[in-house]
Amino acid sequence: MSKNVIYYFSGTGNSLKAAKDIAAVIGDTRLAFMTENAAELCGEYDRIGFVFPCYAGGAPAIVLNFIRNLKTECAEIGYIFAVVTCNVSVGNSFYAVRKALAAKGLELGYCGGSQAPGNYVIEYPIEKDAPQKIKRADEAFARFAADIQNKSLNSNGKLLNPFFALFYRIGQRFFKMMEKRFRVTEDCVSCGLCAKLCPVGNIEITDGKPVFLHKDCASCLACLHWCPRAAIECGQATVKHGRYRHPSITPKDMTENRN
Repeated sequence: MSKNVIYYFSGTGNSLKAAKDIAAVIGDTRLAFMTENAAELCGEYDRIGFVFPCYAGGAPAIVLNFIRNLKTECAEIGYIFAVVTCNVSVGNSFYAVRKALAAKGLELGYCGGSQAPGNYVIEYPIEKDAPQKIKRADEAFARFAADIQNKSLNSNGKLLNPFFALFYRIGQRFFKMMEKRFRVTEDCVSCGLCAKLCPVGNIEITDGKPVFLHKDCASCLACLHWCPRAAIECGQATVKHGRYRHPSITPKDMTENRN
Protein backbone atom coordinates (compact mmCIF):
# COMPACT_ATOMS: atom_id res chain seq x y z
CA MET A 1 0.00 0.00 0.00
CA SER A 2 1.31 3.44 -0.93
CA LYS A 3 2.01 5.87 1.91
CA ASN A 4 0.43 8.73 0.00
CA VAL A 5 -2.69 9.07 -2.16
CA ILE A 6 -3.53 11.93 -4.50
CA TYR A 7 -7.10 12.10 -5.74
CA TYR A 8 -7.35 14.28 -8.82
CA PHE A 9 -9.90 15.56 -11.28
CA SER A 10 -8.83 16.93 -14.66
CA GLY A 11 -10.52 17.71 -17.95
CA THR A 12 -7.65 18.84 -20.14
CA GLY A 13 -4.61 17.90 -18.10
CA ASN A 14 -3.59 20.91 -15.98
CA SER A 15 -4.56 19.34 -12.66
CA LEU A 16 -3.28 15.92 -13.69
CA LYS A 17 0.11 17.50 -14.46
CA ALA A 18 0.08 19.06 -11.00
CA ALA A 19 -0.77 15.72 -9.38
CA LYS A 20 1.99 13.93 -11.32
CA ASP A 21 4.58 16.56 -10.43
CA ILE A 22 3.71 16.43 -6.74
CA ALA A 23 3.69 12.62 -6.72
CA ALA A 24 7.15 12.55 -8.31
CA VAL A 25 8.58 14.67 -5.50
CA ILE A 26 6.94 13.09 -2.44
CA GLY A 27 7.28 9.53 -3.78
CA ASP A 28 5.41 6.33 -2.90
CA THR A 29 2.14 7.84 -4.14
CA ARG A 30 -0.95 6.33 -5.67
CA LEU A 31 -2.83 8.54 -8.12
CA ALA A 32 -6.60 8.06 -8.34
CA PHE A 33 -9.10 9.89 -10.50
CA MET A 34 -12.11 11.32 -8.70
CA THR A 35 -15.30 9.81 -10.11
CA GLU A 36 -18.90 9.40 -9.03
CA ASN A 37 -18.00 6.07 -7.43
CA ALA A 38 -17.46 6.06 -3.67
CA ALA A 39 -13.89 5.37 -2.55
CA GLU A 40 -12.58 4.07 0.75
CA LEU A 41 -9.35 4.65 2.65
CA CYS A 42 -8.14 2.06 5.13
CA GLY A 43 -4.81 1.98 6.90
CA GLU A 44 -2.18 4.59 7.71
CA TYR A 45 -1.33 7.36 5.26
CA ASP A 46 1.33 10.05 5.46
CA ARG A 47 -0.42 12.36 3.01
CA ILE A 48 -3.77 12.53 1.25
CA GLY A 49 -4.24 15.15 -1.44
CA PHE A 50 -6.99 16.53 -3.64
CA VAL A 51 -5.96 18.20 -6.91
CA PHE A 52 -8.54 19.74 -9.22
CA PRO A 53 -9.48 22.81 -11.30
CA CYS A 54 -11.63 25.70 -10.16
CA TYR A 55 -15.02 25.94 -11.91
CA ALA A 56 -16.91 29.25 -11.71
CA GLY A 57 -15.18 30.34 -8.54
CA GLY A 58 -15.45 27.06 -6.65
CA ALA A 59 -14.74 23.35 -6.54
CA PRO A 60 -16.43 21.20 -9.22
CA ALA A 61 -19.52 19.40 -7.95
CA ILE A 62 -17.99 16.02 -8.76
CA VAL A 63 -15.02 16.84 -6.51
CA LEU A 64 -17.14 17.89 -3.54
CA ASN A 65 -19.39 14.85 -3.92
CA PHE A 66 -16.35 12.59 -4.05
CA ILE A 67 -14.94 14.06 -0.83
CA ARG A 68 -18.30 13.85 0.93
CA ASN A 69 -18.67 10.19 -0.06
CA LEU A 70 -15.07 9.21 0.69
CA LYS A 71 -15.02 6.61 3.46
CA THR A 72 -12.26 7.36 5.96
CA GLU A 73 -13.51 5.67 9.14
CA CYS A 74 -10.77 3.02 9.10
CA ALA A 75 -7.96 5.33 7.99
CA GLU A 76 -5.29 7.25 9.89
CA ILE A 77 -4.26 10.31 7.88
CA GLY A 78 -1.25 12.36 8.87
CA TYR A 79 -1.63 15.30 6.51
CA ILE A 80 -4.19 16.54 3.99
CA PHE A 81 -3.53 18.99 1.17
CA ALA A 82 -5.37 20.52 -1.78
CA VAL A 83 -3.98 22.04 -4.96
CA VAL A 84 -6.21 23.96 -7.37
CA THR A 85 -5.54 25.10 -10.92
CA CYS A 86 -7.51 28.06 -12.23
CA ASN A 87 -7.74 30.47 -15.11
CA VAL A 88 -7.96 33.56 -12.91
CA SER A 89 -8.73 32.82 -9.24
CA VAL A 90 -9.28 29.79 -6.99
CA GLY A 91 -12.36 31.55 -5.58
CA ASN A 92 -13.96 29.57 -2.76
CA SER A 93 -12.44 26.23 -3.83
CA PHE A 94 -10.38 25.75 -0.67
CA TYR A 95 -13.21 26.92 1.55
CA ALA A 96 -15.53 24.29 0.04
CA VAL A 97 -12.96 21.51 0.51
CA ARG A 98 -12.30 22.59 4.10
CA LYS A 99 -16.02 22.47 4.82
CA ALA A 100 -16.49 19.05 3.21
CA LEU A 101 -13.54 17.62 5.14
CA ALA A 102 -14.59 19.22 8.42
CA ALA A 103 -17.94 17.44 8.14
CA LYS A 104 -15.95 14.19 8.23
CA GLY A 105 -13.85 15.29 11.19
CA LEU A 106 -10.82 15.98 8.99
CA GLU A 107 -8.72 19.12 8.64
CA LEU A 108 -7.17 20.55 5.48
CA GLY A 109 -3.57 21.44 6.30
CA TYR A 110 -2.23 22.98 3.12
CA CYS A 111 -3.67 24.78 0.08
CA GLY A 112 -1.84 25.73 -3.09
CA GLY A 113 -3.42 27.53 -6.03
CA SER A 114 -1.94 28.31 -9.43
CA GLN A 115 -3.16 29.86 -12.62
CA ALA A 116 -3.06 27.64 -15.72
CA PRO A 117 -4.49 27.96 -19.24
CA GLY A 118 -8.28 28.15 -19.17
CA ASN A 119 -10.25 25.62 -21.19
CA TYR A 120 -13.81 26.93 -20.99
CA VAL A 121 -14.04 27.77 -24.68
CA ILE A 122 -17.79 28.10 -24.38
CA GLU A 123 -17.06 31.61 -23.13
CA TYR A 124 -13.63 32.55 -24.49
CA PRO A 125 -11.00 31.41 -27.02
CA ILE A 126 -7.81 29.68 -25.97
CA GLU A 127 -5.34 32.23 -24.63
CA LYS A 128 -2.33 33.16 -26.75
CA ASP A 129 -0.12 33.17 -23.65
CA ALA A 130 -0.93 29.54 -22.77
CA PRO A 131 2.74 28.42 -23.05
CA GLN A 132 3.83 31.11 -20.61
CA LYS A 133 1.03 30.17 -18.22
CA ILE A 134 2.08 26.51 -18.38
CA LYS A 135 5.66 27.44 -17.50
CA ARG A 136 4.56 29.54 -14.52
CA ALA A 137 2.21 26.76 -13.38
CA ASP A 138 5.03 24.20 -13.50
CA GLU A 139 7.10 26.46 -11.29
CA ALA A 140 4.19 26.76 -8.85
CA PHE A 141 3.68 22.98 -8.82
CA ALA A 142 7.35 22.56 -7.86
CA ARG A 143 6.89 24.95 -4.93
CA PHE A 144 3.73 23.16 -3.80
CA ALA A 145 5.47 19.78 -4.03
CA ALA A 146 8.32 20.99 -1.82
CA ASP A 147 5.85 22.36 0.73
CA ILE A 148 3.84 19.14 0.71
CA GLN A 149 6.95 17.02 1.07
CA ASN A 150 7.78 19.06 4.19
CA LYS A 151 4.14 18.92 5.34
CA SER A 152 3.90 22.69 5.48
CA LEU A 153 0.71 24.23 6.82
CA ASN A 154 -1.27 27.32 5.84
CA SER A 155 -4.70 28.77 6.50
CA ASN A 156 -5.86 29.57 2.96
CA GLY A 157 -9.57 29.28 2.30
CA LYS A 158 -10.90 29.63 5.83
CA LEU A 159 -13.25 32.48 4.91
CA LEU A 160 -16.12 32.41 2.42
CA ASN A 161 -16.04 35.06 -0.30
CA PRO A 162 -19.66 36.16 -0.94
CA PHE A 163 -18.94 37.29 -4.49
CA PHE A 164 -17.55 33.92 -5.53
CA ALA A 165 -20.39 32.16 -3.69
CA LEU A 166 -22.91 34.01 -5.88
CA PHE A 167 -20.80 33.51 -9.00
CA TYR A 168 -20.62 29.77 -8.28
CA ARG A 169 -24.40 29.42 -7.98
CA ILE A 170 -24.90 31.25 -11.27
CA GLY A 171 -22.18 29.15 -12.86
CA GLN A 172 -23.82 25.86 -11.90
CA ARG A 173 -27.05 26.94 -13.60
CA PHE A 174 -25.13 28.07 -16.66
CA PHE A 175 -23.30 24.73 -16.87
CA LYS A 176 -26.59 22.84 -16.88
CA MET A 177 -27.98 25.05 -19.61
CA MET A 178 -24.88 24.70 -21.80
CA GLU A 179 -24.72 20.92 -21.35
CA LYS A 180 -27.83 20.51 -23.47
CA ARG A 181 -26.13 22.20 -26.42
CA PHE A 182 -23.29 19.72 -27.01
CA ARG A 183 -23.35 18.30 -30.51
CA VAL A 184 -21.25 16.13 -32.81
CA THR A 185 -20.29 17.29 -36.29
CA GLU A 186 -19.70 15.29 -39.45
CA ASP A 187 -15.96 15.33 -38.76
CA CYS A 188 -16.38 12.59 -36.14
CA VAL A 189 -14.29 9.47 -36.94
CA SER A 190 -15.99 7.20 -34.36
CA CYS A 191 -12.86 6.73 -32.21
CA GLY A 192 -14.91 6.65 -28.98
CA LEU A 193 -12.36 8.65 -26.98
CA CYS A 194 -14.98 11.13 -25.80
CA ALA A 195 -17.00 8.35 -24.14
CA LYS A 196 -13.89 6.92 -22.47
CA LEU A 197 -12.95 10.31 -21.05
CA CYS A 198 -16.36 11.40 -19.77
CA PRO A 199 -16.12 11.17 -15.96
CA VAL A 200 -19.88 10.76 -15.49
CA GLY A 201 -20.78 8.37 -18.31
CA ASN A 202 -22.70 11.08 -20.12
CA ILE A 203 -21.70 9.89 -23.60
CA GLU A 204 -22.69 6.64 -25.28
CA ILE A 205 -21.51 5.32 -28.64
CA THR A 206 -24.51 4.39 -30.76
CA ASP A 207 -24.06 3.11 -34.32
CA GLY A 208 -20.44 4.25 -34.11
CA LYS A 209 -21.26 7.83 -33.11
CA PRO A 210 -21.25 9.56 -29.73
CA VAL A 211 -24.64 10.42 -28.26
CA PHE A 212 -24.92 12.88 -25.38
CA LEU A 213 -27.33 11.70 -22.70
CA HIS A 214 -27.69 15.24 -21.31
CA LYS A 215 -27.47 14.27 -17.65
CA ASP A 216 -25.10 15.20 -14.84
CA CYS A 217 -22.46 16.79 -17.09
CA ALA A 218 -19.29 17.59 -15.13
CA SER A 219 -18.55 20.58 -17.42
CA CYS A 220 -14.93 19.47 -17.78
CA LEU A 221 -15.03 19.76 -21.60
CA ALA A 222 -12.70 16.76 -21.92
CA CYS A 223 -14.84 15.39 -24.75
CA LEU A 224 -14.57 18.62 -26.70
CA HIS A 225 -10.85 19.28 -26.23
CA TRP A 226 -9.52 15.73 -26.67
CA CYS A 227 -11.50 14.91 -29.80
CA PRO A 228 -8.80 14.31 -32.45
CA ARG A 229 -10.93 15.92 -35.15
CA ALA A 230 -12.46 18.75 -33.06
CA ALA A 231 -15.82 17.23 -33.96
CA ILE A 232 -17.59 18.18 -30.72
CA GLU A 233 -19.05 21.64 -30.30
CA CYS A 234 -21.30 23.36 -27.77
CA GLY A 235 -23.85 25.05 -30.01
CA GLN A 236 -22.03 27.75 -31.95
CA ALA A 237 -20.19 29.11 -28.91
CA THR A 238 -17.09 26.96 -29.31
CA VAL A 239 -16.66 27.31 -33.07
CA LYS A 240 -13.29 28.95 -33.85
CA HIS A 241 -12.41 29.18 -30.15
CA GLY A 242 -9.66 26.59 -30.46
CA ARG A 243 -8.86 23.58 -28.31
CA TYR A 244 -6.50 23.04 -25.39
CA ARG A 245 -4.75 19.99 -24.00
CA HIS A 246 -1.78 20.14 -21.65
CA PRO A 247 1.22 19.33 -23.86
CA SER A 248 2.71 16.91 -21.31
CA ILE A 249 -0.48 14.87 -20.91
CA THR A 250 -1.68 12.18 -23.34
CA PRO A 251 -5.08 10.54 -23.84
CA LYS A 252 -3.61 7.43 -22.19
CA ASP A 253 -2.68 9.51 -19.14
CA MET A 254 -6.24 10.84 -19.01
CA THR A 255 -7.82 7.40 -18.99
CA GLU A 256 -5.52 5.84 -16.39
CA ASN A 257 -6.17 5.58 -12.64
CA ARG A 258 -9.95 5.31 -13.05
CA ASN A 259 -11.99 2.78 -11.11
